[in-house]
Amino acid sequence: MVTIKDVARVAGVSSSTASRALHDNSMISEATKRRVRRAMKELDYSPNYSAQNLVNRTTNTIGIILPVRESQDSLENNPFFMQIIQGISSVCSENDYMVSLATGRTDDELQKNIQTLIRSGNITKLIFLYSRKADPVFEFVKQEKKVSCVVVGRSYEDAPQKMVRFVDNNNDQAGKNATTFMLAKGYNHLVFAYTDMDELVQTERYQGYCEALQEYGKKGSTLQLSRLSDEENAVKLQTFLAENPKTEAFVACDEHHGDSFATFI
Repeated sequence: MVTIKDVARVAGVSSSTASRALHDNSMISEATKRRVRRAMKELDYSPNYSAQNLVNRTTNTIGIILPVRESQDSLENNPFFMQIIQGISSVCSENDYMVSLATGRTDDELQKNIQTLIRSGNITKLIFLYSRKADPVFEFVKQEKKVSCVVVGRSYEDAPQKMVRFVDNNNDQAGKNATTFMLAKGYNHLVFAYTDMDELVQTERYQGYCEALQEYGKKGSTLQLSRLSDEENAVKLQTFLAENPKTEAFVACDEHHGDSFATFI
């Protein structure tokens, strides 16, 4: 069986240098890293990550944290989550990492599942697919000193901790663009449909909605939806339309609920 010592011999470096190059250590020059990679390819060498993880008490696994949902269908039918999980999985696979998902129907259940990932699975790298105000789950993770996180969304803190990084798009502009598009089409009575304003993505899109209405001199209103079932939302929608007959169009908080509206109406 080919070992790291064989790779080092072919690359003309020491075993420790070959090992550091394998782990992309910044102390090793790019030229040396290329020599080591060529030697690995020539010898068809594959690192034994299981053995390394056992020694280091780590794992080549990244935890993906999904938001709390009362209904599993609301996750499975949301294209955003499916697309971003596919993207994360693809990049992890290219870098010899695996992914493990954590979700729950309540904050306590989700926190317990994350705790299992960290303490039983030795997972120290997490990606949160949401950002939520005063999130007890995220607050729990921040207390785990060995854990680092990337959050898809914006920080609700003025000075976020260094162990947390944020990746976001301009949700304010997205909400404004969607609303402006409808106003330009001649729809004057627009309603913003949302589920949870504690989720920053929804808050920001609502802010964009309000900005567009203000620029056009229009007033808006809101409709809060449930995550429990599309059937319940269909009833809510029909009741809302009966009570607000001047409603002409909706700006939905996300693609899933927008598609649902197209079915209900």
